[in-house]
Amino acid sequence: MVEPWIGRLFDDYFLSFRLGAVKPDVTSFTMVLEALRVPADAVLFFDDSTQNVVAAHSLGIQAATVSSPEEIDHYLRGELIDSRGPNV
Repeated sequence: MVEPWIGRLFDDYFLSFRLGAVKPDVTSFTMVLEALRVPADAVLFFDDSTQNVVAAHSLGIQAATVSSPEEIDHYLRGELIDSRGPNV
């Protein structure tokens, strides 16, 4: 179940089960990129699975492994972004 506040924070969000594709299959990420019609580097992806983060990053998506909502907050505030590659 999606937290009710998520839709207020982001313009779009995607759930694997709704896409019908399972991460880390790159098809799930490709579907999102096609739906958004934006370049991969314009997308920010958070996940608690390093495998999923590596898959997203292989397509050029900005991706980071996180373990809590607080960690996402730190990333969004620019405190932990690492532009050298996936933060795993």
